[in-house]
Amino acid sequence: MPDSDAAQQLTEPGEGQMQPEEPLPADDAGVHRLRPLDDEALSQASGPRGHSPWSNLHRMMDVPLSLTVELGSTELPLAEVLRLDSGSVVSLDRLPGEPIDLLVNGQLFARGEVVVINDTFGYRITELVNEDEVVPAMGADG
Repeated sequence: MPDSDAAQQLTEPGEGQMQPEEPLPADDAGVHRLRPLDDEALSQASGPRGHSPWSNLHRMMDVPLSLTVELGSTELPLAEVLRLDSGSVVSLDRLPGEPIDLLVNGQLFARGEVVVINDTFGYRITELVNEDEVVPAMGADG
């Protein structure tokens, strides 16, 4: 869990902290694309003494993360799984219209909806999940 000062810097920009210059542009489908952070943006994020908890963040930018969009889940006995065939329908634990989870490395990160962009499925984030809603991993402290 990040310390409270670092979390406050991210959620409540104050004097000397970076503020977005303008909202992110949306494409024709209304999807906002995030701009990558560059070295200048990272250096501007450091505090008054030139050091912040995020000053070495650029070293982490190439670390691969696994993103999973989870439509729903169910539990089936092995006998039913072995009977599944082409055309079988599996009932999930979600109702139509419910938000769909976005997991980052297996941890709930956001909720959103499936969108279609030029004949391709996409995912639109509608809400970021609060830290207190995330179930800690098994065996983790906290």
